[in-house]
Amino acid sequence: LSSLVLPGDITRFPEVVALASALSDLHLERAKALGLPPLPAAPGQIPLELGIWGFGNAHRSLRVMAAEMEVTRILGANTLNDLQGPRRELAASLGIRRSFLSQWVPHQAWACATAEGLPALMDRHFAKVAADLRAEDPEALAVCHRNILQDEPGTSSLEHMQACARCCEAFRSFLQEKGLAPTDVGAAEWPQVVPTPRDDATDLPSRRRHYWSIHFRDLTNAQLVREGRLAAETHLGKHILNCVNFTDGALSGWDAALANGPDWFLYGRTEAVSLLWSEGWASLGPEVSGYIVDMLRAAARPAQLPVGQYIICNHVPTL
Repeated sequence: LSSLVLPGDITRFPEVVALASALSDLHLERAKALGLPPLPAAPGQIPLELGIWGFGNAHRSLRVMAAEMEVTRILGANTLNDLQGPRRELAASLGIRRSFLSQWVPHQAWACATAEGLPALMDRHFAKVAADLRAEDPEALAVCHRNILQDEPGTSSLEHMQACARCCEAFRSFLQEKGLAPTDVGAAEWPQVVPTPRDDATDLPSRRRHYWSIHFRDLTNAQLVREGRLAAETHLGKHILNCVNFTDGALSGWDAALANGPDWFLYGRTEAVSLLWSEGWASLGPEVSGYIVDMLRAAARPAQLPVGQYIICNHVPTL
């Protein structure tokens, strides 16, 4: 089978452009009708972000984009996403001169946290990201204050680590650095010691291996992200803080929460990121957002890292 995919011709669907324009006008009309007091000319110290996305992650119409940016300014934003070229110039005309990026670590890095060449992979990736951004707008990176390296990351699979010779060798080295012997984890000699998933932890020795496997898994996950942070700082600039968006699954029951996701506190202690970030579901009540912030602050305290949060305000019906 073969297929030919052609880019869409927007002239064939003018109603799409008209609809986007009408919606932007409606957004601006409703924002103005709120009667909010004007914001100070100088932005505050705390970045208050809003994102604007449209056709292909950016409005192609400058008029539509200008209307949406005015809405964000009325609502209190002082920071917008992806301010490059015309977007940056439009935002600056409204007094918005701060931006944020979503340049993730390369997806290939997540295949194996102990793979050879991870630093080189990260370096090549972020060198290209920086070159592409500067080619579009030489000033693009100068106005950025943060970058997200991954949205809601999970962590490594212990099943993969158990089958991966490189991960097994690294696991044994990790245990030896902890001062452990094979007999401490139920084995006669080191070649018998491999990472142990939960389902294989059926007796005391295997449970000990599982306990240390979790520590090893979380450490290598944090080290992987730290390599991404270092490469991003090298090429995007050290003034840009790098974070991941931790899922709030510790509250919602998602499997990618603290049990099978990154260790927030380890990320903080090892400075895997330079900014700790999560989601606060304000629609579930201020206690939810407050609890997540408390966790972030506790994780950030050892390295005195800043914290930030997405505020999710979708409507939740009352039962």
